[in-house]
Amino acid sequence: MVRLLCDEHGDVYPENPYGNPEIRSPSAEGVRNAPLFRFYFCGLGIQSMLKTLSVLHTPELLHVLASMGHGDEIALVDCNYPAVSHAQRLVRLDGASLSAALEACMQLLPLDTFVDAPALRMRQVDAPDEVPEVQRECQKIIDKLEGRHVALKGIAREEFYERARKAYAIVYTSEPRGYGCLLLKKGVIFPCEDGHHC
Repeated sequence: MVRLLCDEHGDVYPENPYGNPEIRSPSAEGVRNAPLFRFYFCGLGIQSMLKTLSVLHTPELLHVLASMGHGDEIALVDCNYPAVSHAQRLVRLDGASLSAALEACMQLLPLDTFVDAPALRMRQVDAPDEVPEVQRECQKIIDKLEGRHVALKGIAREEFYERARKAYAIVYTSEPRGYGCLLLKKGVIFPCEDGHHC
């Protein structure tokens, strides 16, 4: 197994079999200049390759969030959810918790203000009136990044499955806690008076 090293310039290259990072293998240049390797592996250390972005803002997630239109929905799900079989488009954020993935999405995604419930959560089957800890954490993140209270409305498990299948994309996380499943409806970013997006 070849380890990938990240140098001070943000370049990634295979570890030399002699253990000296200054001596690079013949195939190193092709790997070290690959943008995805630079993003993922250097990002896991200190940096990502774009300003203000989280390491969870992978190229796939950014593309999905930017491609969504007003009213499109995106599901964020835990590690037990059948994301592969349900997703029209699948974004894997392996290793990320639900709250971390939600924060990464909410930093960029406006919630829909044209509907009463733009944020949904899966209700527990055995205790539908209780809100599990993982969902309470997410409620705080949504309120913080929206700058207002946007209640996570509970829906039944089967209804969640049905809507997730129709969602624009599903973001799979490694959240181990049950019922770590949310649906977000994208809103609109209105232009300011100067013509730029607010």
